[in-house]
Amino acid sequence: MPLRHRGTAKGGKPVGDGAQPMATMGGLKVLLHWAGPGGGDPWVIFSKSSLTAEEVCIHIAHKLGITPPCFNLFALFNAQAQVWLPPNHILEIPRDAGLMLYFRMRWVETPLQSSFPPVVELV
Repeated sequence: MPLRHRGTAKGGKPVGDGAQPMATMGGLKVLLHWAGPGGGDPWVIFSKSSLTAEEVCIHIAHKLGITPPCFNLFALFNAQAQVWLPPNHILEIPRDAGLMLYFRMRWVETPLQSSFPPVVELV
């Protein structure tokens, strides 16, 4: 059976415009890399008037099944401004309604890691 890309029907013809639907509701949109074990939409919309970035991250982590010891590995990223939001950043929904954030794992390469070549073990 041939593999099909998302948005194509049998025979390779595109279904619609091939774009994933975005929610039409107002509010703060946080895009996810993975929709979680139950599937669903690859985004979460928040409509509460005031939230901190930490509250948003904890809510999403619970939805995705991320355990509490791993919460601090994830953060919200604003791709337009190219900044990671700190946990105490306050998101005002009326002001930030058009803002689109990404829920991602944070990774910072330390100088020690970059100074050594990667270790490859042969078995």
